[in-house]
Amino acid sequence: MFGLRFIKMQPTSYLLQYKKGRIVREGAGLSFFYYAPTSSLVAVPIASTDAPFIFNEVTSDFQEITIQGQANYRITDPKRVSQLLNFTLDASARTYISDDPQRLSARVINVIKVLTRKDIYPRVTKSAWAGRANSTRRAV
Repeated sequence: MFGLRFIKMQPTSYLLQYKKGRIVREGAGLSFFYYAPTSSLVAVPIASTDAPFIFNEVTSDFQEITIQGQANYRITDPKRVSQLLNFTLDASARTYISDDPQRLSARVINVIKVLTRKDIYPRVTKSAWAGRANSTRRAV
C-alpha cells in the first residue's frame, strides 16, 4: 500500500538494499519493510550450486575426447559479485531483472573448459586419460 513493501529472504540469499546509490542494509536472510519507489534490492545466492558439464576436446595427436563432470561452487563475497553481475530484483521482489544469475553457471563451466583445454591439448591421447582430473580440480 502506497509503495511500502515487506521482503523476507531465505538464509541462502544475501540481500543488499540500495537507496540513493548507497547500501542501507545488507546481510543473509534479512526481512524488513522498505519503500519500493526509492529502494533497489539486490539478492545474491550464497548457497552451494551444482553445475554439470560435458564437452569435447582435442589432444595434441588430434584425437577427440569427451570430458564430463560436475562443478560445485559457492559465492563467498556476495558484495563483490553484485558489483560484477546484475542480481537486482524486479518491482515484485520475486524475479531478477536480468539473466546474469542464470549465466553464472555457464561462466564457471567456461573457466573449467579453459583450464581443461590448457591441460589436455599438449598431451597425447594415452597420457590425457592418466589421472589428470586432480590438476584441474586444484586449479579451479
